[in-house]
Amino acid sequence: MKLLRLHTFVVVCLMLTGTAFAQSGSGLKGKRSSKREIQKRQQEADQKEAEQTPFAPSEQSGRETAQVRDDLRWPAESGNTVYQHAGNLSVMAPARYGILDGLEAESYLGLARWVPNLFVKKRWRQGRWYVASRHGIYSATPGYRYYQSEGNTVYAQPDDAIPMILSTKNQLIVSRVYRDYLGCRGRQPYLIISGGIGVDFGVPLGDNDLQETNKHFLANRSIALTGNDYLAHLFVRADYQYSPAWVFSGSLKYFRGNFTGHNAFEQHLAAEGFVSDNLSFTFGIQFSEAAYNTPNPIGIAPMLDICWYLGTKKARDMGLYDQNFKMTKYKTHKNKKLNRDTNRRRYQK
Repeated sequence: MKLLRLHTFVVVCLMLTGTAFAQSGSGLKGKRSSKREIQKRQQEADQKEAEQTPFAPSEQSGRETAQVRDDLRWPAESGNTVYQHAGNLSVMAPARYGILDGLEAESYLGLARWVPNLFVKKRWRQGRWYVASRHGIYSATPGYRYYQSEGNTVYAQPDDAIPMILSTKNQLIVSRVYRDYLGCRGRQPYLIISGGIGVDFGVPLGDNDLQETNKHFLANRSIALTGNDYLAHLFVRADYQYSPAWVFSGSLKYFRGNFTGHNAFEQHLAAEGFVSDNLSFTFGIQFSEAAYNTPNPIGIAPMLDICWYLGTKKARDMGLYDQNFKMTKYKTHKNKKLNRDTNRRRYQK
């Protein structure tokens, strides 16, 4: 009898162990299936994103996309601003600092010794289209007086009267942004098309003998620098995020003013490479075509710059492109609460 009970007990234990093992195997199989399903969906999402945004950058290129700050893609000549308390320090390009959300201060530090300058850009609209205005004041008087004291006759003659000159810049800039909405990277912009119009005007505060500088890239701008007249310009530019480590840009500018020839065109092509999340190098080339009093109607100059970016990447829901997401989330939560209150009142009735 005891032997029969022992035999029955062993059989029951074996049955229970087999059932538990089968359930465990089924669970592991379910987990493996879930992982495969997630990977399959991710591949489908990536493929769909590649089809709908064919020029969007790939994540598998250089730095991780999640670590790239979206405000770095917007140059000074665009309709957007940098984050508050963030910005960059550059030699040739404008150094920028975010004073408030949608308001930044700018300055060309490489020219500050000879042309002290300060600009402010205000963003007025954001979304698919961005609109901003840029205003500044600068003075070339220190530079003209310095080169005159050094005996350099390119910019001023030894006996020229050089007064204090105040020059102003006013620009209106509009940008159109293209983003890769799909995938898991968030709403990252990869192509920004910008255009704008601006006017520079200089006023001499005293006797003035300064004349136009007969050099490409300077003859047109010297009208406002010397305080002799105004300078108007139009421009269009494109900034393309090829990968997290590379940004390519190009622009075309048209100048109109009371300089020799009255019309001038300038183009630039540049590439900015990031060696870290905060440090980048820019190199490129720029062209000038105009009928100045120069031996050649075309001028060519290299573009070299180094930039250190200040500040950190903000959280996704606090970025430059997800303000609408916050509002949508708030409205959804509010609607859900309203529906719950309505159903509760119906149930009470």
